[in-house]
Amino acid sequence: MINHPKVSLVMPVYNGEGYLSETLDDLLSQTLQDFELICIDDGSTDASHTILQKFHAQDPRIQVFRQNNAGVSAARNVGLRHATGKYVMFCDDDDLFANEMLEKMTELMEAHDADICVPNGYKLDMADGSRIIEPNFIRPKYLPSKECFTPKDAGKYLFQFSTFHIYKMYRLSFLREHEIAFGAQKADEDGLFFAHALIAAQRIVATTERLFYYRVNTGSSVSDSIFREDILAGYEGMLLLKELLQQYRLLDDEDFHQSYVNRALAKTIDYLRRAKDFRSLSILFETLANQGGLAKMDLLGHEAEYYFNQTHFEELEALESSKSVENYLFFLFNRSQNALKTKSEAVKDLKKEVSTLKRQNAEQKREYTALRQNSLIVNARLKRLLHKLRHPIRS
Repeated sequence: MINHPKVSLVMPVYNGEGYLSETLDDLLSQTLQDFELICIDDGSTDASHTILQKFHAQDPRIQVFRQNNAGVSAARNVGLRHATGKYVMFCDDDDLFANEMLEKMTELMEAHDADICVPNGYKLDMADGSRIIEPNFIRPKYLPSKECFTPKDAGKYLFQFSTFHIYKMYRLSFLREHEIAFGAQKADEDGLFFAHALIAAQRIVATTERLFYYRVNTGSSVSDSIFREDILAGYEGMLLLKELLQQYRLLDDEDFHQSYVNRALAKTIDYLRRAKDFRSLSILFETLANQGGLAKMDLLGHEAEYYFNQTHFEELEALESSKSVENYLFFLFNRSQNALKTKSEAVKDLKKEVSTLKRQNAEQKREYTALRQNSLIVNARLKRLLHKLRHPIRS
């Protein structure tokens, strides 16, 4: 009889020598030890493969596969094919984890017979070593009141309660039953995977406990180059998500449609801000504003209240009305200038308030000093009177 592990951890590795050993040590120190760690070296050119082989020789739970560079999606799909655990989780090669992460997440999965478990986490800023509380990993205000919930329970917030898409735990049989796998795109592959799983799931659990540490400011520019190369990935991913909703016959549901529209708008704004040069911004703007991209994502024709983020809505209006990317950039410039003016005015108001408080404080000090001086005079008189009462003059 073959004993399958409780959890399959799938880790793509690409030129990760800087943090890889620390990440592997962190995973191997989990309180739940019943897991396999499937590492896929995606064509690394540094010492990553040597590090993987060293850890494999020390611990047979670590499996190492090697492939020519094909991207993180292909690597994760390789890991999925080799996974044998009851549950599967995807990890990056440079992050850290609470020691009890696997234990706590599997306990939640088992207790509710769940398809997905969504944890919370921290950002770990490598520029100064600070631990940052990231509000969007889990948004409690968008979570259903139930500990275990369905997509319908989440309703119009289905795609909003968590905007971070890795470090989820999935029941492996659920993924295979619904043929959920990673697409070929280089960016946002995890977002579409997670969205597909949310749509197909029957039982979802989430915990606000922070169980992972996501490194930022590591000095790598790989993600920036990916976004420049594939600036339309977010837009194309939202069209694929719309197709998925249609396949599951959920797009006509009012709540799911609103959740999709708000997710698509957030993704659109995110990619507009990630555009690092005029060329990539022009490509994205042309697709969205002049080739019907906004309409294809159903972003247009809704009242302002339909959108969860009014700043995003204002930017959508600017996209729709701008006749060129230059017009749109002018809108962004004006908005930044107005924001700067508003902040300057707020600073002036704050300075006035501080000045007023200082004057009030000085006046209170003067009043206190005067009161104290008067109290000393009164106290001296009282002391003399008490002395007379205690020592009356004898006749």
